[in-house]
Amino acid sequence: MAGFFYRQSDEEREHALKFAEFLVEAGAKVAVPAIEPPRADIGSADAALKLSVEWEMEVTRQINAPLDRAFQEKVRMAVGLLNWFVGEQLEEVSSVEGPLAVVRRAGPNGLLFVEDFLARRGAKS
Repeated sequence: MAGFFYRQSDEEREHALKFAEFLVEAGAKVAVPAIEPPRADIGSADAALKLSVEWEMEVTRQINAPLDRAFQEKVRMAVGLLNWFVGEQLEEVSSVEGPLAVVRRAGPNGLLFVEDFLARRGAKS
């Protein structure tokens, strides 16, 4: 599971840089706000993946809002970038919903099945 979340983290960093690079190229000021430290009290794989799904749904909403505004204001460069992120969010939500379904099917004593699933899936990426 750790490897799965490490890969997710790396991909999220790449996405943040893509946003920042776009803004710099567009001449905008980039400010990166502080983020809260990660939670240390997550008690299960199910809880971790459920939180991940919820977060990806929130990120999807956060991308859709500026996309709607870019459409309204006809900022086509931003529309292009944000459309790419909309497609990426479909992949992101799916990438955590799949393992969550496996965790739930495997049950609390089946974490080794989940690890096997994630290892095989990671090899395909």
